[in-house]
Amino acid sequence: MALVVTINGVNRTSVTVDGSVYVEQRAADFISVCGLRLVDVGAVLPIAVEQAITLIDGGTTYFSGRVVDVGYTLFGECASRYIDVKCQDDNYKLLETIVAIVED
Repeated sequence: MALVVTINGVNRTSVTVDGSVYVEQRAADFISVCGLRLVDVGAVLPIAVEQAITLIDGGTTYFSGRVVDVGYTLFGECASRYIDVKCQDDNYKLLETIVAIVED
């Protein structure tokens, strides 16, 4: 099986730079983060903050969350760019809910 990168319901595996995907568990924050780089020839990919993202290999989900940061690096002569995507899992929602309950 191969890793499948889905952003906002669209398979972006074919434009993901080989070796750019990482997933980290931040134990102190109880949050997982991931990052990857996409190749966007012609600057046409609509990647934005708050879009859903999943990393799945076969039947195993390695990451599920949302895009929290998008950066761009231009290359070539035809308005092409690399898109650096940083993501965070959905545990932030749980932490925000706990904080809201404690504050009330």
